[in-house]
Amino acid sequence: MFPLPLSDFEYYMLVDDRPSHPMVFVMTAQLLGAFQKPVLQQVLAELIDCHPLLKCTISEISGTGWCWTPQTSEITQNCLEWTDEDETSVAEFVPPVRVIDIKSRFGLQVVVRASPTRSRLFLYIHHACCDGIGGIQILGELLARYGQKTAAPGERQPVFD
Repeated sequence: MFPLPLSDFEYYMLVDDRPSHPMVFVMTAQLLGAFQKPVLQQVLAELIDCHPLLKCTISEISGTGWCWTPQTSEITQNCLEWTDEDETSVAEFVPPVRVIDIKSRFGLQVVVRASPTRSRLFLYIHHACCDGIGGIQILGELLARYGQKTAAPGERQPVFD
């Protein structure tokens, strides 16, 4: 399947991506209770394995053109930024605009600001990888996977498509 040539839309998102106008959108979730970093790392790796464009960069290949190219580096370490803070800092954090150079970095970056009682989760997603509706589905799937791992025995577990 790889290297996979870009679709016309993906190519447009690549060439229109500029530091002044990055083709990156942000999905956010506010979570109550303690958020568990090891569980998030595990479900993030599972999620990325199920969505191959999230573990690719884009490169120009002679004779083929611009293509999705899978990377083998430790994905969750490269795309997860976790900061433990107090509750006020978590509540007041405003995510900055972020540029993702899809030629050298994965198209998904995850930022967590966590306190013992609440956390905020931010997904920065490059538009070449995913559109806004897909971003909602990615966020839902990530949280459902997390809920499946953290649900108490006998509790109803979240599901996703």
